[in-house]
Amino acid sequence: MKVGRYVVAAGIIILAISVMAVLSRLGPPGRRVLAKGVFAFDRSPDGMHVAVINGRNLTVITLPTGRIQSRIPMPNSGYSNELGGWFVSWSPTSDEIVVVRNVSRSRSQLMLINADDAKCIILRESDAIGRPAWSPNGKRLAWFEETAKRVPMQMSSLPKAGPVQMPVSELRVATMPDMTQSRTICNGMLSNVQWTSNGHIASGQRWNRIVFIKPDTKQTWYIEHEWNGPSHGVYSISSWEVSPDAKDLVYGFGGKVWMSRLSTGAQQVSIADFLPLEMKWTPGGESLLLVTTDPKSQQDAPPGAFPMDPPHILHKIAKDGTEHQVLFPERDGISDLKCISNKQILYLSSGNLCMRDL
Repeated sequence: MKVGRYVVAAGIIILAISVMAVLSRLGPPGRRVLAKGVFAFDRSPDGMHVAVINGRNLTVITLPTGRIQSRIPMPNSGYSNELGGWFVSWSPTSDEIVVVRNVSRSRSQLMLINADDAKCIILRESDAIGRPAWSPNGKRLAWFEETAKRVPMQMSSLPKAGPVQMPVSELRVATMPDMTQSRTICNGMLSNVQWTSNGHIASGQRWNRIVFIKPDTKQTWYIEHEWNGPSHGVYSISSWEVSPDAKDLVYGFGGKVWMSRLSTGAQQVSIADFLPLEMKWTPGGESLLLVTTDPKSQQDAPPGAFPMDPPHILHKIAKDGTEHQVLFPERDGISDLKCISNKQILYLSSGNLCMRDL
């Protein structure tokens, strides 16, 4: 009967539309969207949960199911743009979460949240607090915050372009959870902080240097990429990370990925020809994941410029630069890349928190 055929056809159309809607939500094969409208996130060290900031809430999501375990409202600061400047860092014991947020145009708050009972404590309010980093034993916290001091830096290769006034920051460390013994251990033009597995604090300093500090003695040394030209675009450290065993440092500079053996103090060697936006060691430290822009956008960029806009591509290389694999392109970009395991990652893409199999 014609009516029966029409009913079947209508059912097929409805089923097709439903499948397309599901596939649209899931995105490319192997990718799953865990949360939308995300400003910042971090994975718990035990691999069981992820904490995300979306809206004015800290939402704890169970992995790998994606089920929401709890939703913790953030205290209202009264600042209309407080949704900017967010950082999230989960303690090594997976029971506490540190959150940084803006509370005015120039002020930030450092907050401690208990993952079990949702109790929130404001630890510190200061100028422009950067991403915090926990010590390996979870007993101390390191972070940097801007000061009013500025220093000139030549950022352009154009002869008529003058120096840019860059902010000077303080790298601070304190005992948790009560922030006792808070003190400054380093000053300079700082970016990013990583507490290494052997108890040292690493931070980007200036445009071509990674500084390493023993927090108890303030003993300092650094890895510096020698370059006599202006510090702009490609010719500055684009990203860096210390290996899980604290023996190797990788960083991007001049359109290449460089490695330095921290254990021997050996000279830096180039292991790949990339402009990395982000780099992340796999959990065992055998390989590197690298985020780059699409090659076409790099070709269209002016000489020396560092294109950053999506689409992005995720690569995987062995630590010696061999066995290069192009894993996948991401039309809406990849940022804040984190590994769940050697075969699964988390990242932000256009405000979506994505989990993807490798």
